[in-house]
Amino acid sequence: MRENPYPGINAHLNSLLQTPGTRDQTAIWPSFHSNHIAHIEDVLNERLPDHYLALGEQSLQTRDLDMGGAVEVRHPVPDVSVYQRTESVSPAGAAVLMTPTWEGRVVDVFEPMPQPNAVVVRELLPQGKLGNIVTRIELLSPSNKPGGSCYTSYAVKRTEAVDTGVPLVEIDYLHESPSPVLQLPVYPSAAKAYPYSIVVSDPRPNWSEGKVRVYGFGLPDAIRAFPLPLANDESLAFDLNPVYQHTFRAGRWGDLLNYQVEPERFETYRADDCEFIRIVMSKLQL
Repeated sequence: MRENPYPGINAHLNSLLQTPGTRDQTAIWPSFHSNHIAHIEDVLNERLPDHYLALGEQSLQTRDLDMGGAVEVRHPVPDVSVYQRTESVSPAGAAVLMTPTWEGRVVDVFEPMPQPNAVVVRELLPQGKLGNIVTRIELLSPSNKPGGSCYTSYAVKRTEAVDTGVPLVEIDYLHESPSPVLQLPVYPSAAKAYPYSIVVSDPRPNWSEGKVRVYGFGLPDAIRAFPLPLANDESLAFDLNPVYQHTFRAGRWGDLLNYQVEPERFETYRADDCEFIRIVMSKLQL
């Protein structure tokens, strides 16, 4: 079945994506991650105003290709960067946006880096050259979340990234591990916790006034558009749901799934989500 029967995140696929690899069966998360990031980059470049450009780059995260052997990434650069090409302004299109399900101050979520202030001067590039990075986007991997083998390294790098003054967007489809925003209620034990989230950490104008906004969503939900911060006061209403559905279809991920049985580690879902999964399964068996 090539189409996704879930309105948003596919629970059967997501449980499979969080399954560690073995000698006989490789982990498939790295393939999904690469495909989805490429599709996010493509759609951003279709949607961004002309004076911005999205580029895929090496991630902030430490790569754990088989969820067992780590490949260290040394430079704090993101999965996707959004660059400003010129200083012209294009208004963002109107859209119905998600409202944050949790909000806090950057200074309460991140620990400032213990280092002296510095001044960085960058050359103004001629037209057609890349300008400043205005947004960083990460698709979180299992090994880089709390409890993962590479979490400590990622926690340092995400703080370093926000410390540059550039907004960081973290897309989290992984319900089996807590959010890197440690103040959030933990799924599935907390009734008001969400299995999935988009975390937007914007340190502007400074750490004391900057905000961390969390857009949580659940299994019955399609992923709604959220405001992706750009330069100055600009933002883009970015809808991840069609991107996720495209990744699902284009990668033929549905061919790996058996909707006759419950997802791997079914017990990691909250009771109401278990019931929703059973409803989806029952509809497919009619």
